[in-house]
Amino acid sequence: MKEAILLKESLFSLDGKGKAVYELDGIKKEAELVKSSTIHSRIPYKFLNPLQSLFYHLYKNGNAIVSAPSSAGKSLIGYLFFLKNNRGGIKLYSAPTKSLVYEKAREFKTFYSSLSVRTGDNIVELLKPVTQELVLSTYENMAYTFRNRGGWLQNIDCIVFDEIHHIVKKWIVEEAIVYAIERGIPVIGLSATLPGLKEIAEWMNCELVIKSDWRPVPLQRNLHLLKDFKPVVKVSDGAESKLASKILGAVMKLKQNEEKVLVFVPKKTLGWRILEYAQQYGLSVMNVTAPFEVKLTGTEIAFHNADIPQEERHLIEREFRYGNLNILIATQTLAYGVNLPADRTIIAIKGWFDMQNFVYRYIPDVLDILQEEGRAGRLGIKEIGYSDWLLYGIKEDSLKESITKSLTGTLKTELMYTEASSFIDALSLWIPVGYLYLGSRYRDFLKKTFSLKNVSESAVKEIEGFLRQNGYITEDSLTKKGAFCVRSGIPPLRFEEFLIRLNKMAEFSELPAVIRPLLHMRRFDGLFPFIENAERFHKDLSMVYSKLSRFGSSCINDNTHQFIFFTEGLTFYYPNIVSPPGEFSAIRTDALHLMRALLELRKLKVMLLSNQEILSLAHTIKYGIPIGYSLFGAIPKIGHIRGNLLRITAQKLNLEMPQFGMPAREFFDSFLTEKNLKLMGGILLSERKIQKDRVTSEISVIVQILKENRDTPLIDRDILNTFGVLLYAHKALSMKKEELIERVCYGTY
Repeated sequence: MKEAILLKESLFSLDGKGKAVYELDGIKKEAELVKSSTIHSRIPYKFLNPLQSLFYHLYKNGNAIVSAPSSAGKSLIGYLFFLKNNRGGIKLYSAPTKSLVYEKAREFKTFYSSLSVRTGDNIVELLKPVTQELVLSTYENMAYTFRNRGGWLQNIDCIVFDEIHHIVKKWIVEEAIVYAIERGIPVIGLSATLPGLKEIAEWMNCELVIKSDWRPVPLQRNLHLLKDFKPVVKVSDGAESKLASKILGAVMKLKQNEEKVLVFVPKKTLGWRILEYAQQYGLSVMNVTAPFEVKLTGTEIAFHNADIPQEERHLIEREFRYGNLNILIATQTLAYGVNLPADRTIIAIKGWFDMQNFVYRYIPDVLDILQEEGRAGRLGIKEIGYSDWLLYGIKEDSLKESITKSLTGTLKTELMYTEASSFIDALSLWIPVGYLYLGSRYRDFLKKTFSLKNVSESAVKEIEGFLRQNGYITEDSLTKKGAFCVRSGIPPLRFEEFLIRLNKMAEFSELPAVIRPLLHMRRFDGLFPFIENAERFHKDLSMVYSKLSRFGSSCINDNTHQFIFFTEGLTFYYPNIVSPPGEFSAIRTDALHLMRALLELRKLKVMLLSNQEILSLAHTIKYGIPIGYSLFGAIPKIGHIRGNLLRITAQKLNLEMPQFGMPAREFFDSFLTEKNLKLMGGILLSERKIQKDRVTSEISVIVQILKENRDTPLIDRDILNTFGVLLYAHKALSMKKEELIERVCYGTY
C-alpha cells in the first residue's frame, strides 16, 4: 500500500502555475501539474490542481482512498478513477444525500452525455434497465440495488464512495463496500479529514492512500472566547437566549464587508433564537417558515436546517450562492450536504468536562467542526478563507489537545457503541443481509465489515435468537418475512413494532400510526419546534395522544405523534406554517416506496389492504390531509394548507368524500357558492387566524386554482403512475390515464 501526503507548500493558480509537493513513504518529492487537455477538453482549468495531479501520477489500479479538505477538487478525482478503470462497463458514483447526488450529476454532465440518477425518487426509473455509462446514487439506493440483485450490477467497472467519512454514522456504507470488494470491483473513498485513515484503508485493501494537507484556498483559523463578545440585543429569559445574543454579537463583529459568512450552531433552537434576535437588531430575514412571526422580510440573514421546507431551503441556498444573502446560520447538516462555500465560517463550540470518563466533550464533535470549517474559502474569488471558532465552556488548550487526539486516534463508528439503538437495528438487519449473501455463514459477512468484525458472540446470538423466534431466518436461509425486510431495508425490530400496532388497529383511520415504523428512515422530529409555543398546541396534542393511546409509548419514542399531527392536517391552525416543514416537505418518495411495501405485504397476506386503501394512505402521507379527503392534495397548486382548508370546509358542510379519479368539477362546481366561500373565509379568519386583508385574496387564489383544474382527475399523477407500474409493470406505461384509473382504483386484485 502506497501512502502519500500532499504538503501545504504545494502551489496552484488558475493560470496553471504550480506543483505538487508530497511525501511518499516518508520521502519528500515533487510532481508537475497535469495538463487538463490530456484528460478532457471541458475541464475548466488549464491544469489539474496538486491533489488531482498527484492522484493521476500515483494511481495505477485497485482500491484507493483520498482524504482532503472540502473544495479540494475531489469530484474530479472520481472522474480520473473512472477513466483509469474504464473497461466499457458502468461507472457508479455514490454519495450520502440526494442533494449531493443531484449536484454531482450536474458536474458530471460535463464529461458524460448520458447518465442515470437513482436516488429512489422515481420508482418507475428504477425498474428500467441501465443503458447509461454513469449511474449516480445515494448509498441507500445502491445497497438496496445490491440486495435486490439488479441485472445491471454484472457490468460495473468501479465505484466511487464520495464523503466516505459518513461511515461513522451511516452503516449501510460498509455493506456496499464489502459487496464491491468481495466481487473484485475497484472502489475509491473520497473523504474530508478522517481519523484512522490507515485503518480504513487496510480494511478496504487499498493500493493507494493520499492525505492532503494542502488547500486550494489557504485557511486562517482564529479561536475566540465567546465571553469576550458583547450581546447585541438585551434579553432576560434563560441561558440559551443570552448565548444567542452573544453569538449574534460575535458575528456582527467578525464579519467584514461583502463577505459571505456561514454561522454554524450546534442546536436548531439556538439557530432560531439567533435569527429572531437578528430581526430585532434590524436585519431582514429570508425564512418564511419560522417558530416566530417574521415581520422584517428580506435577504440579509437566514437559517438553514433540515426542518425548513425543501423548496424554501433551496431558495435560501441559491440566494447565498448567487444573490444578496451574506449571513447564513446553519446546522451541521449543511456541512455534510450541498456544497456551499463561504468567505468565512463562524463555528459555535460548546465544551464541558465529562467527570465520569475524565475527558472533554464537544458539541459539535471534532469531525463536524473540521467539516464545517472546510466550507471556508472560495477559489478564484478570495485569496484566503477564514474560520472563527467561538468557544464557550472550554479553554483553547483543551480543544487543541482534543483535536490532535481525534485526528491521530482510531476511527469509532456509531455501531461500535453497542448500547446505541442504531447498533440493535443494524445487527437485526445485517444478520438477514448476511444470510442473503452467504446463507448460514452470515458470521463471515459480519467479520468483513469495519464496525462489526469484532462484535461479541453473545450480542450476535441474542439477535439471532430473536430473528429465529419471530420467523425471519431458518437454519440456513431467509424466510419470506426476512427476505421482505432485506429487500425493503426495514430492520426486523421496526417491522415487529409495525405488526404489534397492526394487531391493535381498530379502524382504518388509525392506519398512518400503524405504518409509521415502516417509514424507519424518517425521524419526524422537526414539526413541534415551530408550533409548541402556540396557544392551541396542547389541545391539539391531547387529541393526537387520544388517537394513539391504544398503541403505547413507542409512538412517542419514534415521533409518531408528530407524524399524526401532520397527517391529521392540524398544521392548518398554525399561521406560521406556510408549507410542511423539514422531512414533511420531502415525504413524497416515502409515500411511493410505502405503496411498494404494502403491495408486498399483501402478497405475503400480512396486511390485506385494497388498492383504494393503499392509494388513500399514500395521498395522506404525501399531502398531510386526513384519509377520506386526501385526494384534494392532487389538485395542482393546492398543496397542504389549502387542501386542508377545502377538507375542513367540506366536513363542516357534511359533504360526501370525493371519489378516486372523479373530475374536480364534479365535486367543486356546486361547492363554490357564495355562501360556501364565505364559510371558507370565516375558517381562514377564525381558525387559521390570518389577517383579515389577506382572506379575500386567498379565497380568490383558491377559486382560480379550482377553475383552472376543473377537468383534473382527483388522483395524484405520480402516485397513480407508480402504483400502476407496481401492479402491471411496463404495461402501465402504455395505458391511457382513464384506463389506468379504472383498473387501479376500481378493478380487482
